[in-house]
Amino acid sequence: MEPCTTEEVVERVIKADTAAQCCAYVDLPGVATAPPQHFVSHAWSRPFKELVQCLKWRFSGREDAVVWLDIFAFNQHVDTDVMAENLATLEATVRETVSTLAILDGSGTCFTRIWCLLEQFTAVTAGGLLDGSTGKLEILAYLLDSLGGAVSKVLSSIDVRAAGARYAADRDRILGQISDTYGAEKFNATLRTGLAVAVAEPLYSKAIAVYRRSLGADHPRTARVQFALAELCIAKRHFEKAEGLLRATLTVRRTKLGDYHPDTSRTLMRLAQLLHHLGDHTAAADAYAAARESFCETLGPDHRRTAAAAEGLATVIYLMANDHAPGSETHGGLSRAADLLLYALEVYRKRFGDGHPATARTHELLDRCLLRRLGVEIPDAAEGLAPPMVRGGSPPAPAAHFSSRSTLRA
Repeated sequence: MEPCTTEEVVERVIKADTAAQCCAYVDLPGVATAPPQHFVSHAWSRPFKELVQCLKWRFSGREDAVVWLDIFAFNQHVDTDVMAENLATLEATVRETVSTLAILDGSGTCFTRIWCLLEQFTAVTAGGLLDGSTGKLEILAYLLDSLGGAVSKVLSSIDVRAAGARYAADRDRILGQISDTYGAEKFNATLRTGLAVAVAEPLYSKAIAVYRRSLGADHPRTARVQFALAELCIAKRHFEKAEGLLRATLTVRRTKLGDYHPDTSRTLMRLAQLLHHLGDHTAAADAYAAARESFCETLGPDHRRTAAAAEGLATVIYLMANDHAPGSETHGGLSRAADLLLYALEVYRKRFGDGHPATARTHELLDRCLLRRLGVEIPDAAEGLAPPMVRGGSPPAPAAHFSSRSTLRA
């Protein structure tokens, strides 16, 4: 016997239980509700047991978790004219809850339904960001062993204009709203980027667990996946987790590959940039110095990566000197920073020319450094002193605030 789909559960159970009152399931007497913490995005056409199992795995040991599920929160007896009100409630709930949990099956069904895409887009752009980050979206990929062909194909070809809906009126209303706000092309591009990161994180985490069991925590392949996951965490701005992964990766690569290996060099550089961004300039200076030495051995002194490490080291020395922080003199102070910048500037000029952004950026910082040595106080240009991972980006817009309904405990 085929398992019941969520739609069949709605028809056979939820509608039957609420028929007398003609209300939402959460409005039935005796149903325990609380303000929702997590919004659940799922496809009604999938087996209901998939939804239940994924939530059980996600909240294992968390009996206090409260989730919002449309099948319980909405009145299933109303006609489609009320869906406009439901649409506003849905978007408000996504914005107010801590996260949106998307149930991903082996066919990628949730990427083909227009309600699901709208929910995921609202989660990805929570806070007004349209930079391709994952926002509040979390993909529950427990049903996948890998990013299989079906899911990968659907993920790469997401198009809200081709997505389906149970009711044509819902689809038309949602498409109209998207057209009036973002436009379908921008909607698709933003969602594809955010989903690619969101889907990859749980799969990388699963791969790391498998490699640790089968190959060991100190195997280079384990380190490779840890490094990839660290990059994803940086993209999601989960910097604390990223730092832990980078440090673990660095330990393995130094032990197994040595200090002068391209993979070790890259890990040192990324850790330095992250520490730089987090404001730990002393630790960042040590990491930049080690990265520069490693790049110099593996790629040569005239390589752009070697110059970039020197530029990074000079930048944090300059910042420490400006703040009169201990540690700048350990690396030679402003004189050392100026020498490093002169070196980086020469490499950039040879490789890119005077008009390249890297050349211009380094030249500007060198001017600041020399003026600072002369005792001239000048305001800092924060953008030019930021590590590459955080330069640019869209400023967040004010988030809308709504009141959302309570729903069932998980």
